[in-house]
Amino acid sequence: MCDFIKHKLLILIVSFLFPHSLTVHYCNADLSVDEIKNIDTHISQNFKKLIDEAWKYNKPFFFDYLKTNLEKGNTYALYNMQIYTNNLVRYCSFVNDYEILNDLIEINLLSYKYLIFDRDGFRKWIYTFTDDPELVSLINKEIELSSIQYLYLISKIIHIIASIDQNKRTSIMSDFVDKFLPIIIKDHYLRWLPNYTTSLERKYLKLFPQKFQNAINDKELQLAGGIAEILSANSKDNNLIPLTTNQKESMISFINLANRLLRSRLSESELVDFNGEKVKGINFDLGMWDEYPDYSYSGYTGTSFPTLADKKSATNVGWDISHARRLVHVFDSLYEYRNLTNGDFPDESVMVGLTNQVVYGVFNKDFDKPLFTNYMDGTNGWYRVNYANRENFGYGPYALSNSIPTGGYGFWSRYNPDMNKILNSFWSMIKKGKTGKPDNEYLSVIGNYYSSGYFKIDQSPSNILMFLPSMVSFYDFEVDQQLNFYPGWNLFSINLIMNDNSIDYVLGSIKEDFLFLYTYDNKNKLWLCYFPEYPYFSDIFTIDFGKGYWIYMEKKKTLTIRGKLPKDKSVKLITGWNLVGYNSSEPETVQSALFSISSQCSYIWTYDTEKGWMVYIYNDKYTSEKKLEILTPGRGYWIFVKEDCIWDIDLFL
Repeated sequence: MCDFIKHKLLILIVSFLFPHSLTVHYCNADLSVDEIKNIDTHISQNFKKLIDEAWKYNKPFFFDYLKTNLEKGNTYALYNMQIYTNNLVRYCSFVNDYEILNDLIEINLLSYKYLIFDRDGFRKWIYTFTDDPELVSLINKEIELSSIQYLYLISKIIHIIASIDQNKRTSIMSDFVDKFLPIIIKDHYLRWLPNYTTSLERKYLKLFPQKFQNAINDKELQLAGGIAEILSANSKDNNLIPLTTNQKESMISFINLANRLLRSRLSESELVDFNGEKVKGINFDLGMWDEYPDYSYSGYTGTSFPTLADKKSATNVGWDISHARRLVHVFDSLYEYRNLTNGDFPDESVMVGLTNQVVYGVFNKDFDKPLFTNYMDGTNGWYRVNYANRENFGYGPYALSNSIPTGGYGFWSRYNPDMNKILNSFWSMIKKGKTGKPDNEYLSVIGNYYSSGYFKIDQSPSNILMFLPSMVSFYDFEVDQQLNFYPGWNLFSINLIMNDNSIDYVLGSIKEDFLFLYTYDNKNKLWLCYFPEYPYFSDIFTIDFGKGYWIYMEKKKTLTIRGKLPKDKSVKLITGWNLVGYNSSEPETVQSALFSISSQCSYIWTYDTEKGWMVYIYNDKYTSEKKLEILTPGRGYWIFVKEDCIWDIDLFL
């Protein structure tokens, strides 16, 4: 019976490959930003390839950069190293990339030989560089800003090593811990604790004369974060990371003090999400920096460089989004390890609020050309005008936008998936600007507001190494995909991995509303069918990610699917015709989406309710109005390839 029905319906379905005499209705699954919440929270294999390639290119740069600068006595290079590699180090821990981690350990071991015993008997990195007039006052001194922030990075690496099974640790990992642990604890953290404890106590009571002197600075933040990492490392392996009772108590006491101060500096904001719903955001240290010179023009939002007449400071301004990248790593360190200090701060509501502030308060809500305000509260005035006596220097409105993709904010997608949606839109803009044509509107936005470069692999230091690592999902959360079916034939696919992908589970809510379900076995070139009334005659039992399906509906219905997005979105294609899904959560141009198979692909077809059949033909000047230009999630596609190949969904620069 199944073969008979297959034969009859196969005639109908095969005829769909020709754009005439069609009587089908497409499943309108072109999901808008407001309709879909499934965000690509995983790093695909192609993304990993990009990271690997970028690291291969940049690894020699980092070796040379750190060695050359420290030989000259420029210890400010330590500050830059943590900026460049913080996200990459975190990525290594989430995906267990011990190869890159070993490389990073080897590079950072270079800094050990440049430690100097100071007059007080502690080993420090002393600044002796004489070629930078802005830092001449720091010659022969320790730059605490650089050392504290660099040691946060080193502490994070040590925590990762402590988390690795002892049998899997490399010799260089053990050497790294042996060398740096006493440097971190005895020579730095315990030396700094008395002064920074006093400073935090005074700031908690706001005892300093000027308002900005009572603001929390990045040194205090990253000292607390680094200590949290060491405490966590000790909890993972107290033999590798031994702490005396007094050392541990001193560190926990400082974390508790820091948390009390941080909690006191949080303030809620009223925001509106992408669905028009009211949500809570959280600002940090709101207004504390208003009188600081860097904020003197925060009230001026003009596009021309400000004059003295334009000098005005906004009120209740948040942190600038460049410095606020410290909040990402430090608050995550404190959140993930809060149980070690017997505390409950920061809790999940704080992390969600901070994330909401960026997503709904800083983002310009333009998914085509995403930009970000200069300040966390949404203020978009100028920042650091004529900083350090540099004439005509300053950051105009949106000029700090590059801080969001490179600052690790993508890691906060775990608290709100809309963060990842924003960063996906940024990635899409970068790809659209790839053509290099002078009139490319996206190149203009990138050039004006993302001046650090075009996120190239062969750029040192590569922005890819600061951006892509933050896109990896280390917390799997379930999301929804909605498909709108119409009476008649609908061509659809799903792009989620479900715990139960049986037909009864996936299509259970519409089981009474469809007559037939078909898919195509691309390898064996056979049709497979499912009939709700005759399941025992069927040969489709599951609805699988990556496959395309034809479904015949008797009425209009909406199907909601819940699951997780895949880590690997690639699709295996067999010579000839393939019925497949588009395994992405974001629409993309045909040229970009099919970039990896552009030399193997001949045709790709789909169907649209209003436009009918649409096709993209490679190496053909197809000028019909029915040319396929955009691939969208939820649709099914017929792809013809000249040879077996792997379709990697993401586009690479």
